Amino acid sequence: MNYKNILVAIDLTESSNIVIRKAISIARISQAKVSFVFVDLLHGLNNTALSYEEFQFTTSEPDLSSGKKHRQQLQDFADSADYDIANCFYLTGNLSDQLQEEVKELGADLLICGHHQHNFWTGFLSATPKIVNLSTTDLFIVQL
Repeated sequence: MNYKNILVAIDLTESSNIVIRKAISIARISQAKVSFVFVDLLHGLNNTALSYEEFQFTTSEPDLSSGKKHRQQLQDFADSADYDIANCFYLTGNLSDQLQEEVKELGADLLICGHHQHNFWTGFLSATPKIVNLSTTDLFIVQL
């Protein structure tokens, strides 16, 4: 299938490079437009599996400078990609809901995201099943 508009969800960690490389290899086949999206966990606690330490961190007062930092990190990933990145979106809220909303607004025909499976609890609380169930477009999940 030839995709024209690919939305790539990244988490701003080194593993994002794996997801980005896969997305670009798919995009090159049909010269698809590629956009990156990051959903800030500080503003959407129910969207993913968090360790106890991460939960403690995210329930403290939010650092308002983190949004600026995350936007810059998102742009850095776009700048270092070996492909023209059309858009970078920094969103807050529930991960699966925000991704589906952005798919609709962008008219994306493929959503690509990574999936970390570390242990029973992160697998049990993962956002991936909800993303799969709510997806209105093709979905490519990269196992990390």
